[in-house]
Amino acid sequence: MRAPILEELEFFGLNPDQIEVAMKNKVPQEHPYFVDLHKVPANEIVNVLTTISDCLERKGQYTPFPYPFYVITPHLKEFSFLTLIPSRSQLPGHFQRKTKRLKAKEKSLLNKTNVQAKKLANLNIEEQLKYLETIRPLQKELKEMTTYNAFLEQLLNKLKAKVKA
Repeated sequence: MRAPILEELEFFGLNPDQIEVAMKNKVPQEHPYFVDLHKVPANEIVNVLTTISDCLERKGQYTPFPYPFYVITPHLKEFSFLTLIPSRSQLPGHFQRKTKRLKAKEKSLLNKTNVQAKKLANLNIEEQLKYLETIRPLQKELKEMTTYNAFLEQLLNKLKAKVKA
């Protein structure tokens, strides 16, 4: 059991076989990883990202839960389900810690986190994401209606206060 500390995934070539070999034993759902592609030419980025996403999909690890798979590239802003960032400074700081011996309370929290991560891995994430997409417009509509209702109630209270005065 290790603390979730960001690790760099290095490719020794950009063809699909080499990328797949590099990702063979890496499991983003158990540990956060990032790939630095800032040296890759802009015309090859889409092919490399497609290979990475295909590899993750074949392994069934194509969701950002519990740890997203970060790709550092200044050439694109968005691609599939991968989290693209322009530079290393944009990587989340909470995963960039030096390894040290954990205290008892930290071990307990890490155990709870691992249990929750395993539960997440057992869920059908794709189905849950589809459900969230269908319910999102309804939630927005509900928020707009309650906001408008609160505004009307506030207006009514002000009018009642003026009538009493």
